[in-house]
Amino acid sequence: DLASQIKTGVDKGVESIKEAAEEAKKGRGPFGSVFGGQVRKHVDLPLSVPKGKVLRIEAQSGDITIEGGHDIGSVAIDAAFRAYNEEEANSIADRYVPLVEESENAVTLRHPEPANTSADINVKVPDGTDVVVKVASGDIHVKATKASVKVEGASGNIKVHEAKGVVDIATTSGDVKVTESKTTSTNVETKSGDIILDKVKGAANLRTASGDVTAYEFAGKTVAIEAASGDVVLDLCEPVSGMVNIRTVSGEVTVHVPDGSDARTSLSTLRGEVTCNLELQDPSIDRMKVTGKLGDGSGSIDISAVNGNVFVGLRDSTATE
Repeated sequence: DLASQIKTGVDKGVESIKEAAEEAKKGRGPFGSVFGGQVRKHVDLPLSVPKGKVLRIEAQSGDITIEGGHDIGSVAIDAAFRAYNEEEANSIADRYVPLVEESENAVTLRHPEPANTSADINVKVPDGTDVVVKVASGDIHVKATKASVKVEGASGNIKVHEAKGVVDIATTSGDVKVTESKTTSTNVETKSGDIILDKVKGAANLRTASGDVTAYEFAGKTVAIEAASGDVVLDLCEPVSGMVNIRTVSGEVTVHVPDGSDARTSLSTLRGEVTCNLELQDPSIDRMKVTGKLGDGSGSIDISAVNGNVFVGLRDSTATE
């Protein structure tokens, strides 16, 4: 009896799947738009962002690329519209009219995005254009703007290259990479994803709930890193005279410090080992805790882990030459 009931249930499930597939082919049912018609549309728009104003872009789904270094600004949009059939998809595409609007403080790209619509946006701007980008799903790449960048993402990777001023990035899921930027501050927070800084100068505040944090050739007076689950690698290319603060719950910590640093040093882990290859003054050395100071101790290097090893060593000054 049990075998018969299972077979009956399986047969009904198979029939339901077949019926749903047939309905979808006809453009009906909950999966109709997946198997229905799709139409693409390309839109070009002029763009002028006066000095002192911010460029704002908000989108639901699609990749966004913003590139600086251009004398004349422009917007190019490639949108895809999916519906139950091609006629309905064409109707949605005809109603799609993106606009560029200017207000007192900003120039904003506004474009309607009905359900089952995805739009890739490519923007060209002059150097020095501050940008604010918000997207629910899609990759974001801001490059060579030489200005402040603020990004909010829900799902997708984020890359920022050659920025200046303040870099402020928050995302739920996705990797974040900031490269070759001279900033007043770089603030990155992600719930799930790796954070990478490469040749970034300026204060930094980096937080991830799940992911690795890596900073190569970092130069900044202050840096704060928090990682709930993930390894931390910090390569400091300028002597420490300010504050270096690293907290990790589960993960390894590796820090390389240049010669000539001036900082009080405290390294600890609850479950793991601490290794310090620096020549500390007034050292106190234990398997899970090392303290001392470099120079006069005007700054601080404070590193603690709950579950993981901590290593701090002298940076090889010839590594990047």
